Amino acid sequence: MLDQRTVEVIKATIPAVKANANAITEHFYPLLFNQYPEVIPYFNQTNQGKGIQAKALAGAVVAYAENIDSLGNLSSAVEKIVQKHCALGIKPSQYDMVGSCLLQSIKAVLGEAANEQVIAVWGKAYQQLADILVSAEESVYSTNENRDGGWRGERAFKLFKRESESQIISSFYFKPVDGGAIPTFKPGQFLTLVLEIGGNYTSEL
Repeated sequence: MLDQRTVEVIKATIPAVKANANAITEHFYPLLFNQYPEVIPYFNQTNQGKGIQAKALAGAVVAYAENIDSLGNLSSAVEKIVQKHCALGIKPSQYDMVGSCLLQSIKAVLGEAANEQVIAVWGKAYQQLADILVSAEESVYSTNENRDGGWRGERAFKLFKRESESQIISSFYFKPVDGGAIPTFKPGQFLTLVLEIGGNYTSEL
């Protein structure tokens, strides 16, 4: 739980952050990709080019700040984030990278309004959110790993059959390279594929 002083500072700075949220996140992504290029494959570059992810992050930052003392209001949104992050294989260490760049962007955009106290407070607030997400994601990772045929992280599969179902639909059949079992699936379930295209790796949901 955040102390009352931290909550008060966050609430007091909401207007400034909200008014500049898009500018902050537009500054954030180039900074993140420059300082930590290893995270680029985790982000949809089409959405990056259209500014969709920047706007989504801006909305998330503002929503978190506005509900800083009533996080239960965000439970549904947090669950969606957790599932998306687990589908991509997000690691706890990546939260440190994101946090560092987000605070740098807040400072760069807000300037003198983001003094040392404000940045320190936003750092505490970000860490609280990161801890919540890391804990929830670890629960999902652990559950998936301990299922019959389950695993954690990436696992190599080989395409062994492709069938054309119609002029626009094809079915692809994969089996694990290690020859081990795989868990049962649920109707409508999706998979994340990590593909090497032109020497670069990309994740596709």
